Amino acid sequence: MILRSIFLCAALSPIPAALSQTPDPSFPAQEASAQSFVVTGDAKASAILVTARASRGRGATSVSLRGTQPPEVAQILAKAAARVAEDRKAQWIPSQIVTVELGAKLNPLDVAGAGLGMALALDGLVSGQLSDPAAAASGVLGDSEQVQPVSSFGRKIREAAGAVRILIVPAANREDMTDLLVTDGVGPWLGVQVFQVSTWP
Repeated sequence: MILRSIFLCAALSPIPAALSQTPDPSFPAQEASAQSFVVTGDAKASAILVTARASRGRGATSVSLRGTQPPEVAQILAKAAARVAEDRKAQWIPSQIVTVELGAKLNPLDVAGAGLGMALALDGLVSGQLSDPAAAASGVLGDSEQVQPVSSFGRKIREAAGAVRILIVPAANREDMTDLLVTDGVGPWLGVQVFQVSTWP
């Protein structure tokens, strides 16, 4: 995963220290979470918690969605799980039942942007590198390694900037971020670090 900071102009890979805490000594972690900024079912932009939990099972590891969500969300989770399993082959947890729960129901018209947050939560579960609770991400996982742009970018990032201090956004939304800085000025973004994600993993 390649990240570039808009303000620091630094390339960081694979996961900058600012985005992860000390690996869990009980590796692999039994629970990991990441925040994702999305548009929820009530049409509000919000930063929500994505939590992945693992428990002992039998046979191949399974990953499923917990709670009621639009049917497309399960497809996005499956893609996130496949990406993490491929990237973390040597660490992928055998014989586990993994459930992923989102902190709010997503808007059916805007679910794809939660993919990157799901991938970060699952990656933390497998690697033991737990995401900084002050960070939130949004990005669409496409068919290639490229992270695709998210819709409703301005609404999401404005809301998230008031709740967290680290934002992870697709590099493909670079022009949208520039427009926000011009429109809003730098005031709302003081103390907020914004990282651009080009690829996952």
